[in-house]
Order: sequence, then C-alpha cells, then structure tokens
Amino acid sequence: MRVLVCDDNADILELVTFVLEGDGHEVEAVGNGRLLLESVKARRPDLILLDLRMPGFDGFDVLRALHGGGGTPPPVVAISAKTLEEDRRAALAAGASRYLLKPFGIGELLDTVRSFG
Repeated sequence: MRVLVCDDNADILELVTFVLEGDGHEVEAVGNGRLLLESVKARRPDLILLDLRMPGFDGFDVLRALHGGGGTPPPVVAISAKTLEEDRRAALAAGASRYLLKPFGIGELLDTVRSFG
C-alpha cells in the first residue's frame, strides 16, 4: 500500500516510515500540509497519516482542502496528542476516517494501517 505521512516532527516521520516500510508499504514522508497536497496531486496515495497540529497549514486545513477539491480523497488517519473526545469528533467531522492518538505503539500503528489494506 502507498502511504503518505505528514508530520512536522522529523522523529515521528522517521519512525513511522521505518515501521511501515518494514511492513512492506511504500511510504512518502512530508513535513507540512502544503507538501502533502502537492504529493496527493502528483501521485494519489492509498492512505494518508496526517498530524492535525502543525504550524501554518495544519491538518484541519488539509482535510478541508482534500474534501473541497472534488472527487473522493484517499482515506485519512488523523494523528494527534489531543485526548479530548471533542478533538476526535472534530477530526472525524472534518473528513478523517480514523483518529490515532499520540503516543501510539507500533502494533497500534500497523493495525490501523493494515485495516485500510
């Protein structure tokens, strides 16, 4: 599966890329929402893992752009350290398919990604 990962934390990008590539996925990692949108236009991923809280063009901006551009966007797993139920609901209402809470375990990450394959 082709997975596009977007997070402003380089350590998270490196870890997620390592884990998912080790599981046989093709991974592209980007550090901001604008790069994610460019990548989606260039080569549509099967799944997007998207940090919601990034400086500038954040995950909610990305979700709005993906769902406002016509067509059906790829599924998006929203990733956040926000633990409140209202944050999860807001992400799902904005178009995320699933909500993954940081810090997440490797097993939880793999189970989530595999559920879309």
